[in-house]
Amino acid sequence: MTFLAIMLRFLIILFLLIYILYRLLWKDNRNRNQRTKGQKSIRNEEMVKDPVCGTYVSLDLAIPAKKEGRTYHFCSKECRNKFLKDPTQDA
Repeated sequence: MTFLAIMLRFLIILFLLIYILYRLLWKDNRNRNQRTKGQKSIRNEEMVKDPVCGTYVSLDLAIPAKKEGRTYHFCSKECRNKFLKDPTQDA
């Protein structure tokens, strides 16, 4: 093999290694940022219990509804509607 062929193989291998490291490190970092981008931390936030399904939800994300002068908080619109339709349900 000539010197030029050896150098070309070395450069191709080096390029592939750099590319693989770049993809692993940069892509992982970007995915980690996207996962947490729209999510709120529940640390130091008040949590409320959904009276229908029992799920705990952050007060900031809960869906409020009033019934008989009292405010209840729900994890979803479905739970809220179910609670408001059932006149016998009391939390």
